[in-house]
Amino acid sequence: MYHDSIKSTFAFPQSVGIAGGRPSSSYYFVGYQGNSLFYLDPHHVRNSVTFKYPPPNQEHDDEWWAHAYSEQELATFHNDRPRRMPMKSLDPSMLLGFLIQDEEDLHDFVIRVKGLPRPIFSVVDSMPKWMMDDLDDEFDAEDKAIESISESSADDFEVESEKSLPMPEKDDLEQNAQSDLTVENRSSVRKDIFQKTGTKTAQNLLRIQIQKAKEGAASKPHSSGEKQM
Repeated sequence: MYHDSIKSTFAFPQSVGIAGGRPSSSYYFVGYQGNSLFYLDPHHVRNSVTFKYPPPNQEHDDEWWAHAYSEQELATFHNDRPRRMPMKSLDPSMLLGFLIQDEEDLHDFVIRVKGLPRPIFSVVDSMPKWMMDDLDDEFDAEDKAIESISESSADDFEVESEKSLPMPEKDDLEQNAQSDLTVENRSSVRKDIFQKTGTKTAQNLLRIQIQKAKEGAASKPHSSGEKQM
């Protein structure tokens, strides 16, 4: 079983506990003793305690903080008795939490993970292939959506250009818009934005990029050989 590995994770300096429970019950596990897990029940709430501000120049005075709150107020931060649950009742579906401070902390964490009695999760050096395949599918779907957006808005763009420009040069506008909105440019912008923001945000930002490119094409000066009316 994986119980020994679960116990070992609580000794990790990076551990912040486990969110899990048993069927129909969700808890926050903070430690263990023997074959029992200690937990806090997030459904058991208490009235908040008003924060007390220290006098000037006493922000770091331990003596002041030690007597700032009454025993009754401090008691609300603790349970009257420890809550515990047999580990055999633990549902295998859980969330293990870890806080990694820096690169050195990450190396220490990886060593500890590899030293678990039984592997319950792993740390990899690169993105798994199944995730790469999913990203490729998302990229393909985005390309189709982007092409649909740009094509459907092309006619509207030409109409707006005719209204806003006194002497529009349709050929120049179309040529500039096409050069600024090539599939390669859109793909490059999309990938760069996706890496920084995620899929949904990237789609929204990419629409803005397309609109800016169209506006930029419309605002470019006419060539010196343009016809005069």
